[in-house]
Amino acid sequence: MRAGDDSPLWKKLGWFVLLWIAGVSAVMLIASILKLAMAGVAS
Repeated sequence: MRAGDDSPLWKKLGWFVLLWIAGVSAVMLIASILKLAMAGVAS
């Protein structure tokens, strides 16, 4: 096994994990903003 053969796979996994974390945090951020907006409208 050479490092060159493993590198692309690790890079793909790394990008997938980064995109997944970014997507989850973005969804949570939007959800919290919507909650604050709804609370502001309700009050």
